[in-house]
Amino acid sequence: MALWIAMAVLTAAAAIALLAPLYRNRAGATARDVEVAIYRDQLDEIARDVNRGVLAPGEADAARNEIARRLIKASEEAPDTAILKSNRPRIAALMALVILPVVGLALYPWWLGSPGQRDMPIEQRLANPQADDLPAIATLLDETLAVTPDDAQLWMMAAQVYMQVNDFNGVAAAYENLVRLQGAAFDANGDTGLLLAQGIMSFTGDVTDPVVRISRALLTFHPDLVEPQVYLAVALTNAGQRDEAVAAWQHILTLAPPEGAPWVAYAQTQLAALGAPVEGAAAPVDPRAMVANLAARLLADPQDAEGWMRLIRSYVVLDDLPAARDAVTSARSTFAGNTQAITMIENGVISTPAASITANAADASAWAQLIRTYNVLGRTEQATEAIGQARAALAGNADGLALIDAVVQELEQP
Repeated sequence: MALWIAMAVLTAAAAIALLAPLYRNRAGATARDVEVAIYRDQLDEIARDVNRGVLAPGEADAARNEIARRLIKASEEAPDTAILKSNRPRIAALMALVILPVVGLALYPWWLGSPGQRDMPIEQRLANPQADDLPAIATLLDETLAVTPDDAQLWMMAAQVYMQVNDFNGVAAAYENLVRLQGAAFDANGDTGLLLAQGIMSFTGDVTDPVVRISRALLTFHPDLVEPQVYLAVALTNAGQRDEAVAAWQHILTLAPPEGAPWVAYAQTQLAALGAPVEGAAAPVDPRAMVANLAARLLADPQDAEGWMRLIRSYVVLDDLPAARDAVTSARSTFAGNTQAITMIENGVISTPAASITANAADASAWAQLIRTYNVLGRTEQATEAIGQARAALAGNADGLALIDAVVQELEQP
């Protein structure tokens, strides 16, 4: 009610301020007053012409006499009829400033809207957000989800918005709540969780707390996925929790299939760096035979995005870069139009050497693998940047620098 009173007072004040000048000096002038004023002005004009020398005295006298005659006649004969000013402008102003606001206020609650009504549903406001609005939308999502924490659709929107504004803790919270609300039905293959974790790592260059949270939520329904367990093992290693890290790396080795897996050597390297015995490792096999089997399987089932990721990564580890480039081309062709799958594949290939470098920046072989990976993916600028970072990290390590130089020569990088 207070709002309506305030609106009425402000409207009335504006109308009075605009109408007041129209009602000043309401008395109309008579016809005689008007005519007498004209003749007096003409007499004054004759005097000015004489003073300027543009009118001869004889002519001036004749003109004065004629005007004086007309002035006397006007004073005697013109009726005292008032010349009334037109009221039309006042009527129009009155309608514009009084009637229209009254009509508008009457229609506002039923047609044009009402300040007492609820806001537009957030789903509609988020349907087509502008880039400049994303921070404000993220704040709006925070406030809305605090009140309605069980809205899975909003959490899905939130994950996308939070990722775009680099709120990675928000991304992790969104993923955790989606797993809580939808269980195994959400992220049935684990691709969404992996994509989010890899996207965060590609930005931060580290296994941060949001990646750990997503990995734990992902393992709730996909306990056999290797990538999230690698992320957790790296986080434990970085945190200096040796016993927990050793157990995590040893468990990862038990997940390797009989034909072996690309992560076996990496896990063994991490265990050796922790001074722990290598237990549960798969029996040694010919790695090229393993890769050949994987390539043959992808010919029969080309829609296996994780399989393409493993194949590309394996070719890079074997330093078979032509085959790796061919695999990248085939994967991009298979998933043409599926940006999410292609991003997951490429980020997955990058994540393994990146995680190793995060755990040990002096790991020359991981730097070499990362540089080769960027090269086969066609990311020339990132490859060049990685070369500079590798040389800085390996300063003083002659063997490591020699390996990087050999990779540069191999790729013909500057």
